[in-house]
Amino acid sequence: MSKTPLGSAIENKFVACGDRYYWDARCTKATGWSQYDTTQDAWYFGVWINKQERKIICYCEGDISITTSPDDKTFELEMQQLNDFHGTPPPAAIGYDADGTRTEYYDNEAAHGRELPK
Repeated sequence: MSKTPLGSAIENKFVACGDRYYWDARCTKATGWSQYDTTQDAWYFGVWINKQERKIICYCEGDISITTSPDDKTFELEMQQLNDFHGTPPPAAIGYDADGTRTEYYDNEAAHGRELPK
């Protein structure tokens, strides 16, 4: 098992399940887990977090990385790095008015501390 520069444990695995939706179902049914929205989300990529367990799961094309922070402060720093890397979350929904005006709607909870556009 390796460690991040901040000292969190990283467990790397490979699973032959076909897509991220397996992890969506598994994490959304488990208490404390939530999806971490990114602009790269696709059937082959996803990120989920659990603040209570101080864990981050990243799935990419069958590769799984599970990061476990030893304390709340380290988890906050790991989340800050995740936020810095992924930047502004994508809108949860986009609406168009009759005149063609586009309005983006954001999920504050899914932003996980990232600044949302005005």
